[in-house]
Amino acid sequence: MQKHVSLLGKRDYILFFVVTLLTGVFFGLFAYIGVDAIHDGMMLKTALDLESGQSLHKEVWFIFGSLTAYIQVFFLWALGDTLASLRTSALCAYALCSGLLYLCWRQFLPVSLALLSVFVWYVFAPFYLPSNLGRFHIWSSVYALLFQALSLLLLISTSTSTSRKPTILYLCCGITASLTFWCRQPVGVFLTMACGAALIINHLKERRLLLRSLVFFALGCLAVHGFALACLFSKNALGDWYFQTIQFPAKWAQDTLGGNPVARMLVGTFSVGNWSRKALVLLLAVTTPWAFRNKIPRPIRRALPLYTGLFFVLSYALLVPSWGRYQIINSLSTGLLAVLPFIFLIWGIWLSVLSVVPWRRIPAGSTPMLISAVFVSVASLLQYMPQRCDHHIFWALTPVVGLFVYLVWQYTKIQSRWIVIGFLLFLGPIIVDRLILAQNKLSIPYVTLSKPSVLRGLHVTGEETQWQDFGEAIEEQYKKHSTQSILLMGWHHVAGASGKSYPRIAPIFAYDKFYSPDPRRWESIWAASVKTARPLIVTELEREELVEKFLTKANYCSSAKFEKLGIELFVPLASPSEDSVMASTAQSPKNSVGSRTH
Repeated sequence: MQKHVSLLGKRDYILFFVVTLLTGVFFGLFAYIGVDAIHDGMMLKTALDLESGQSLHKEVWFIFGSLTAYIQVFFLWALGDTLASLRTSALCAYALCSGLLYLCWRQFLPVSLALLSVFVWYVFAPFYLPSNLGRFHIWSSVYALLFQALSLLLLISTSTSTSRKPTILYLCCGITASLTFWCRQPVGVFLTMACGAALIINHLKERRLLLRSLVFFALGCLAVHGFALACLFSKNALGDWYFQTIQFPAKWAQDTLGGNPVARMLVGTFSVGNWSRKALVLLLAVTTPWAFRNKIPRPIRRALPLYTGLFFVLSYALLVPSWGRYQIINSLSTGLLAVLPFIFLIWGIWLSVLSVVPWRRIPAGSTPMLISAVFVSVASLLQYMPQRCDHHIFWALTPVVGLFVYLVWQYTKIQSRWIVIGFLLFLGPIIVDRLILAQNKLSIPYVTLSKPSVLRGLHVTGEETQWQDFGEAIEEQYKKHSTQSILLMGWHHVAGASGKSYPRIAPIFAYDKFYSPDPRRWESIWAASVKTARPLIVTELEREELVEKFLTKANYCSSAKFEKLGIELFVPLASPSEDSVMASTAQSPKNSVGSRTH
């Protein structure tokens, strides 16, 4: 391998701020476009309920890491109770993550290749796609990425060739790995295991340092987990947290994948489709001749640049039309996800052996850094299953990009400037396509929402413009009725988050038979809500019979239908009679939202 051990300098910290700022500006162009009524609404409704004083997991159902919810609550408090505030929180997480990853990759890459890695990461982002595919999600994975990058930077910092390795780095690494868990559980589990394994291998020859690193890393983990669990215990929500964030996701994964979720996840991770194989063959066909250029005749060696250029032209001319517009980037990304776990696992084992057995061709300072990066990359590649969508693939590949560039650089053994040119050529059609998609998306004449208040400032088009009509309709009904609350019976959580009174009248924000197989339980909750508050009710246009019967018993009538959104607004006519069926079930449920009966 080529000898390259770099320590961060003043220029790198300047570039950290430059990369962070550029990411914020660039991603910010797409951050406030569109509304995902289900996914955005789930996160927004949870954050609004917490801000109003309700207890997480005890009164508010939430299957993701608790830290994600409280980060979003902070941004609601700082910027206002809008979905745009949560989009800003995700934008800040992406920006800081990009800067931290540049510092990580700069440890084993020259500046040009570290910046190239950031650019390649931009190319893989799904935000350029049309609104229904390229949502700017405020998912827990976004915040987990930030702590992943920070953990990797701390882990690499413990392995740089310095005379002293302060124990504070091991402690902080344990803290950030645990914070990752409290943002998104599977990412945190894999990351913690990866960090622990990297510390063991890097310090295997130094028994005292190994023991100290593991002790302080464990202390960092215990400090975070202990504090979080103590808070849950003090609120009597420990059982609810376990059911919602551990048991329920495990059941969902099992139902989604079928069979043993861990086994199916591994099979899915290492699977590869026909189009992905073509993309990988294209990549290998371009790089392999360069790797063996010293063993081929000089005339052929001189023709390698010409071969590379012609290969790109012919390959893309033949393959791209059959792939379709979006298939090429999906093929490349899923192909990388299929092959990189194999490569990185083998690479990690090889580096681990080299760290124990002296090897003169490997610089002593570079091996621990690479081991840290490889282990964290493998952990990231496992976390995207069982959802193989553009966003989950993007999140899984994020910490991996720089290491993949390094792998190509070492495999081909050519100068960094030719690596930059090669990547730009290889990704050229994709870059052009992304630019066209971005221009098309940004040139659409959007409507800026002003109502409902929680969607204020977002730019929408097409069917989503009807959210403005929905906001005006509920404000009109607020003037006619004494309540300003909304009870949601469906999946459009943004509609449920549009009520003005806090705390919200329903302890659960969605009607879902998967959460509660017993319909009587839901009727009891709804009955208690409408008897005391008489809120507006939002349902799906295609409702279940249980919902239809309840609306009739509760004396509600339809006020407006929003066909493009797929929802309908109901308003109360009068309080239901005491001798109705409603009264018999109008009692508060004994169990909390997180209990097993829910």
